[in-house]
Amino acid sequence: MFEKELEDLGFSANEARIYVSLLELGPTTPLRVSAKTGLHRAYVYDALERMIEKGLASTVMVGRKRHFQAAPPRRFEKTLELRLNAFKEVLPRLEGLAAPRPPTTAEVYAGKSAYKIALLDALDAMREGDEFLAIGIDEAQAMERGDFYLKRYFKIVQRKHITERIIIRTGGPRATEAKTTTYRSLDAKYLGNVATWIYCDRVVLIVAGSPDVALIIRNKEMADTYRKQFELLWATAKK
Repeated sequence: MFEKELEDLGFSANEARIYVSLLELGPTTPLRVSAKTGLHRAYVYDALERMIEKGLASTVMVGRKRHFQAAPPRRFEKTLELRLNAFKEVLPRLEGLAAPRPPTTAEVYAGKSAYKIALLDALDAMREGDEFLAIGIDEAQAMERGDFYLKRYFKIVQRKHITERIIIRTGGPRATEAKTTTYRSLDAKYLGNVATWIYCDRVVLIVAGSPDVALIIRNKEMADTYRKQFELLWATAKK
């Protein structure tokens, strides 16, 4: 519980497990954390020392014995806010260092972060009132890969009044959080195994596998061409 969300915030997988265990146990020993998480005691002890350095945990004496406890979640929230504010201060200067982007770019991402990066690119590119089109999305698979970011994506999309039209496989799941989305469906044989997103001047191709792969192409003519192809499929898809 919550480990995945903590990993998305920068915890390692084991740090997330240990942090949640510390919250549940209260001030405790590495032995009890080891028993609860299934991690080796020596590893737990080393991880706890690293977590103290990061401000994720602290020590307290119970009797004559050193115990460990989780840093309050609210304190961690404030730490993230401070880091974000510090980054916002240097952001304009960092952007000033960036060379102008060519009108056409193609970026390939592979691994666990591929889907999340594609989502973040969409949020960064789309403005108030834009439209997001997609073909072949498997919403259950999408939630599995980017649950933390996808839920926030839906909230931001709703706030920006961004509309979505998505063509899914016949009988495929529909995201209940997608309040601004209209779905239609086609037989799976017409869609293949590659999901296609179209927004702004981008076309994104996503292949779910080992590893996941996301290809983000930035080219206005290509995006416009894919939009025309989408409209042909949309006209034949079932409501």
